[in-house]
Amino acid sequence: MESIFAGIGLYLAAMIVASAAVDDVIVLVVPKVPNFFGTNYYGITIGCFAIIERAEDTPSRRLHEAIHWEQKKELAGFAFLPLYLAFYLRGLVRYRSHAQAYTHNPFEEEAYKAMLDPRYLIERRAYAWRDWL
Repeated sequence: MESIFAGIGLYLAAMIVASAAVDDVIVLVVPKVPNFFGTNYYGITIGCFAIIERAEDTPSRRLHEAIHWEQKKELAGFAFLPLYLAFYLRGLVRYRSHAQAYTHNPFEEEAYKAMLDPRYLIERRAYAWRDWL
C-alpha cells in the first residue's frame, strides 16, 4: 500500500501540468490518472487533492471531485473510505458487476447527479449522499 502512495507522489511530482483551486480542493491536472486496481479513472480525490486527467478536465469533472471532497469533510475524512468501500462491496454483491457497484455507490450517485449544477456546492445540504441509500 505504501508503494502505491509513493508511486502517486512521484507521478504527481513528475507529471503535474497545471493546478488550480476549486473552493478548498486543490486540482491537479495530469496527462493520465494512475490505473488503480485495473480500472481507469478520469479523476480521483485523495485527501484535498482532486487529480484529473487532462482530457477530462472540465468544470463538471472538477465539481464532481469537489463534491467528493465535501463528502469526506462531513465524514471527518477517516469515515469516507470505509463507507465508500462498504457501499461498493454491497453493490458488487447486489449487481455482480464492478461498473454497477461503482455507479450505484451513494457517493458517486450524488456526485454524478450534481456535477452539471454549478450552484450545487453552495446549495448542498450536509450528508446529501444519504438520499441514495
